[in-house]
Amino acid sequence: MNATKLRQFILFILLCGLVCIETTRVAAQQGNFLVTLSRFKVNRQTNEGLRAMDGAGDEVKFITHVGTLNAAGAFSYGEVSSLTIRNLVTSPDEFQTMSPLTLFNGEIGQDTKAVVIIPTIWEMDDLYNLQLMPDYRADIGRSRTALTRELAAIIRDRPALQLSKFLLSGSMLGINLNTMKKLARGIPQDRPIGMQAAGINQFGFMP
Repeated sequence: MNATKLRQFILFILLCGLVCIETTRVAAQQGNFLVTLSRFKVNRQTNEGLRAMDGAGDEVKFITHVGTLNAAGAFSYGEVSSLTIRNLVTSPDEFQTMSPLTLFNGEIGQDTKAVVIIPTIWEMDDLYNLQLMPDYRADIGRSRTALTRELAAIIRDRPALQLSKFLLSGSMLGINLNTMKKLARGIPQDRPIGMQAAGINQFGFMP
């Protein structure tokens, strides 16, 4: 075998090896995933003030937004909600159990499809005149461009398998902290658990 043919042969082997390795690597890093919520922990009871007219304890509802993006750039978005769980007895050590709530069930994989799951827990007081839930849903809708960008980066760049690369703050997904309207402390209202003070009688929320 002369030098030219030898170089061609070596190049062929290298290219074949790379293609085979790449094909094997992609095939090994995709599959069907089922994500469910089966239990949660109550840290402390929500302050409802003297107007807690909906019974003792908290009444909570899980509202989760799920978005998927495939390699072709097609983005889909949906919302998963649970039934309201009422009259929770709060204790730092108590786990409240529930029927598993399916948040996502489908195939994801590198170079093929990625998913973002934005879970929230809401205190439900059956008072919604401040329209905090519509505000939050509108925020989620406005984040679509940023969500698409983040998912595309995950598909394209294959980040290292580190929790910090996948567990992201809402701010990185274009969700604004200061969207909630005025809500004085202790006033009953359907609102997300985990709101933060953002001024006088002004609160924000970041999933």
